[in-house]
Amino acid sequence: MLTYSDIIQDADFRNFVEQRIAKGTNNPYYSFKTNIPKLYKYQSLSDRTIDNLINGFLYATRIGDFNDLFDGTIHYYGSEKERNKAAKSDWNEMKSLITAFNLPDNLIKHDEYVNRRSNRYKTESRMKFRLLDYLGTYAVCLSLKNNSTLMWSHYASSNTGMCVEYDFNDKNVNRLQRQMLFPVAYSSAPIDIKDLIEDDRNKICKHHIEASVLCTALNKATTWKYENEWRLVMILPSGSKSLRRIRVSTPKPTRIILGYHFLKPFFYYDYANEMERTESQNRIKTFEKLLEYTKINKIPISIMTPLVGRYRLKPKNISVEKIYSLFRRHFKHDAYRNIKFYHYTQDKIMDMLT
Repeated sequence: MLTYSDIIQDADFRNFVEQRIAKGTNNPYYSFKTNIPKLYKYQSLSDRTIDNLINGFLYATRIGDFNDLFDGTIHYYGSEKERNKAAKSDWNEMKSLITAFNLPDNLIKHDEYVNRRSNRYKTESRMKFRLLDYLGTYAVCLSLKNNSTLMWSHYASSNTGMCVEYDFNDKNVNRLQRQMLFPVAYSSAPIDIKDLIEDDRNKICKHHIEASVLCTALNKATTWKYENEWRLVMILPSGSKSLRRIRVSTPKPTRIILGYHFLKPFFYYDYANEMERTESQNRIKTFEKLLEYTKINKIPISIMTPLVGRYRLKPKNISVEKIYSLFRRHFKHDAYRNIKFYHYTQDKIMDMLT
């Protein structure tokens, strides 16, 4: 029996899904790329995310746990009008069978049959709406852009986090992982895949369930278009469906971009609040782990800066040594500082950018 890993590498299957998404979203330019562009992961500068980065993995999350209610949902006879229409069509087929076999006309009552079929479609609609969650569908979410003001605000802790750059064309990335990476297609309405869901005899597609999953997992509302999202999509065996997240190995980052306000969490507001001061001190220690990692692995660092006179962001480079130098001057022995010194310290590091 073929697994998802086998199916996702099949050229005919990939072509079918690619064309189905392009047609379903009215985007003739949509395609699965053979050469994957640099992709970015917006994250906080937390102990957990930095440990994950150092250990070389990201988490794939169950699609049912994503923040978008419609993410990964299959729309199948959602309205009463659609359900009644399908039920009446079923009745016409049943009536033809009754006539063909010369059965009594009153064998099945019209209203009773249509009502029963309509209710069945309602139940199936609810089940299929969350089908991807039942099937154990997981995704790692990445972005094509590193300078999205909304992404920095929403996913990088209000510009205090980081954006990690990955090159999945790296020779150390296995072919299967690359073939699980796809661009998201945005549209004003969900792709209609009712025919695929009902394709029990595989007349439309040999792997109609997997095709339905990919079409759904790679389609989002145009509201989210600013994310320029790419996804690494997986369907796990049944024994893994209870997991909320799973680890996925990544190539070594090719660059780490720090948010404009990455220094802010290292400062405290209220000296009397011991917890706040301790958190600031711990964040400094965590960040120094990241600096050491970038230094050892020769990973370049940039800082995302605002362009004065425009609503745009631009990354500017800085050496690890210069950041170390600033930390030795202003955060000796993991010392924390009052927030009133923040802008002074930030201006110092902005002067170090190239």
